[in-house]
Amino acid sequence: MAVIEFSKFVSSIVSIENIPANYVIPIPSSAKDKISMSLKGLGSEVADKNKMGYIEALNRHTPVKSSHLAQGDRPTYQDHYDSINCVKSFRSEKVLLLDDVYTMGSTAQACIDKLIEKGVGGIVLITLGKTLGHEDNAVKKYQITKKYDRKHEVPRDIKGIIFDLDGTLVDSSMLKSLRDSYRWKEAKQNIHQIREFDGISEVLSNLKNKFRLGLVTSSPETYASRIVKMMKWNFNACVYYHDTQNHKPHPEPLLECAKKMGLKPEECLAIGDEIIDLQAARKANMKDAAAIWGSSEKNNLIDFKPLFIYEYPKDLIGKRQG
Repeated sequence: MAVIEFSKFVSSIVSIENIPANYVIPIPSSAKDKISMSLKGLGSEVADKNKMGYIEALNRHTPVKSSHLAQGDRPTYQDHYDSINCVKSFRSEKVLLLDDVYTMGSTAQACIDKLIEKGVGGIVLITLGKTLGHEDNAVKKYQITKKYDRKHEVPRDIKGIIFDLDGTLVDSSMLKSLRDSYRWKEAKQNIHQIREFDGISEVLSNLKNKFRLGLVTSSPETYASRIVKMMKWNFNACVYYHDTQNHKPHPEPLLECAKKMGLKPEECLAIGDEIIDLQAARKANMKDAAAIWGSSEKNNLIDFKPLFIYEYPKDLIGKRQG
């Protein structure tokens, strides 16, 4: 009976707040491989009433102490993050995340980060109760709802980032007619006209401290390497047009770059400004990201539903411009 009443209450919030979720996902218990029966029942009821899918996408593979213990004994955010896996990949879907008791929010935040890393596009957290004495600014209307937008920073499980060149790192639109007609000699003579997009060098320098960086371009080395040298960029690996037999949207160039960086494909994030960049990333089993700051295909890129969408270069390091 309690589950049914709670499901009605949560469903009313879903309606009032106009929450457009695709899935309902319960937060796992502190015990290994366990989700409370009440949360399972509630999740199933809410999903059924609101025509959403119910999936247990989060799994606690290592037990932790209960978060309701005294302050000094509570597990930290890192404890929760390291003990939880997300067993499903998403493509920008939105989820309704359910928890029974909200204490300090570290469990919920760890689950949110895991879901975002797997491609979730938006999250609404709803908890049934809150531990007394632990007020939190995140607990607002109804004292149980919190909305999260997709994070822009590079996900935690990524070790390497592979960039496209033209339209992603540099604005070479003034040379487009030369490049499209393969007049590379003339294009090289006019490379001085090319400009990096605002903040790119700072972003690459920052990312270089945390990730291996790669460059994959469909332009020849004689042209692209000059741009890299002119901008004074330092990549761990570069793959140019003549380095592979196949080219984007074929995955071979991205796979070759990952190999040169000493990484597995699934450890890489591939960023580009065209549909073929995203297609190549998916075929290579890499996470795909759209760089829409200089793209002429902005709407098409968004409709293609990449795992990540970056509106500005500095979104990659969590420093939103504008």
